[in-house]
Amino acid sequence: MDIIVNQAINNDSSLKCVWFDGSWDIDGKEWAEFIVHHRLEKDSLYCTNSYCNGHPDIMIGPVADGNAISLNAEKVRDGKISIKEFYDN
Repeated sequence: MDIIVNQAINNDSSLKCVWFDGSWDIDGKEWAEFIVHHRLEKDSLYCTNSYCNGHPDIMIGPVADGNAISLNAEKVRDGKISIKEFYDN
């Protein structure tokens, strides 16, 4: 199933849209860092990730649901796994 986004949304300056391809070679590391950060730091007012400058209204990219994502985010924070291992998992 494809997601079709109306291009007018991307031109709406009142909305901040972030698109992640998800491929490690393109922006997978940035996607993984975004997900890790948002599983650990839920308060958008303190978001420091470069993609969050103003916190996105719409994010399009690979799905990152479930408890395992949060548990693995904690492992990245604690230095038990690398960001690449998080991405691969």
